[in-house]
Amino acid sequence: DDYRPLREIREDYYIKDGKYQAFYCYNIDEWVGTANRMTSYDEGMIRTAAFLAENGLPSKQYSSHMPQIIDREIYLELLERYPDVESRGFDEWSIYFNYLVREYPQLVQAKPYETLCWPGRGTDWKIQYPPEQYSFENYYEALYAKGQMFEGLSDTYGDGTLEENKEKIRRYREHCLPYINDDRLYRNYAAVYELETGRYPEFGITDVDGELKLLAPEYIAIHCRGFLRVPFFVHFSEELAKKQIQITYGIVNSNNELILGWRRETMEAGTQRFELPVFGYSTRGKYLLSVSVSVGEETTALVIPMLNVLESAQ
Repeated sequence: DDYRPLREIREDYYIKDGKYQAFYCYNIDEWVGTANRMTSYDEGMIRTAAFLAENGLPSKQYSSHMPQIIDREIYLELLERYPDVESRGFDEWSIYFNYLVREYPQLVQAKPYETLCWPGRGTDWKIQYPPEQYSFENYYEALYAKGQMFEGLSDTYGDGTLEENKEKIRRYREHCLPYINDDRLYRNYAAVYELETGRYPEFGITDVDGELKLLAPEYIAIHCRGFLRVPFFVHFSEELAKKQIQITYGIVNSNNELILGWRRETMEAGTQRFELPVFGYSTRGKYLLSVSVSVGEETTALVIPMLNVLESAQ
């Protein structure tokens, strides 16, 4: 199976002090897809987030790729209250546990998940709740191939499995730490920026009086060789909302000479938000992030001054 225990799991792992232990991995209302590519899984998460909001339910994502315990009677009660919930392509874990948290808070303790390789790679999505420990592995065969994270380790159970699991955890922590540090830097930068300007450093694309406009903060901060998923919001008129969005961007110096990029991202029509993957230059200094956006025949461009490439904290 692809949910593999990394250590011995006892009953009190799931039911402790009379409470079900529920494991979440994300804020589902912030989910934008796996590396901006809408899979059926991602579409299910977005539908689920809308359902939770419509019904006043909490918004944690419990699709944590680890086994969880569901109370049959409460689940049947949920189905009775929302009779069509099974047929709408929702995430059943997130529907159930958010219902449990609202209706029976005395029966549940919600906590961050403990799954190795979820995500499989740190570039897939932000690790919003870095696990303090790992109890299960989300098995990806590709990670055991030559040149990959778990090269040289066995992907089948054997006498050395428990010791090898410790090595997997060490390698995965080492892989994820830079991305966690990069995201922490971005959140700190955003808090400071908001204090300085009174505005959250929001990126956006909109059309005003028929003219495409790109919105951006005055500067962003990133580590040397760092990686960020910069949030973008889309506010379009009905006509532009029917068209694809293409973004071309790269890092340039003060002479407008390209030093990192160009990269291109394409967003499907109707996209309302996404994350732009931005890589930091290898040398500390001040650079410029050059961004060009095309929607149909409309194009707009912007250079964001003071892309501060900070010393790496990795």
